[in-house]
Amino acid sequence: VDEALAVGQAAMDIDQTERARQAFQEAVLLDPQSPKAWRGLADAEYALKLRPKALTHYQKALALGGPDPALKAFVGKLKDMLGSSEAE
Repeated sequence: VDEALAVGQAAMDIDQTERARQAFQEAVLLDPQSPKAWRGLADAEYALKLRPKALTHYQKALALGGPDPALKAFVGKLKDMLGSSEAE
């Protein structure tokens, strides 16, 4: 999992977003309880403009990772942007 996370982050750092998404997907498969893997996947999807998927995966990261006020605020803004009527 750590290796997949590192590959994903390195790919994000050099704007290889699709490669990053693949690495984070692998990390999620290896450890579905990893909030870092879900957050990385969501970040890559957001960058690729896959916003509904990103929202779902940010919510999963929040559920697994405990309190993160900044991420919770971002998720709220993303929900508003997507026109979701769900309140968080």
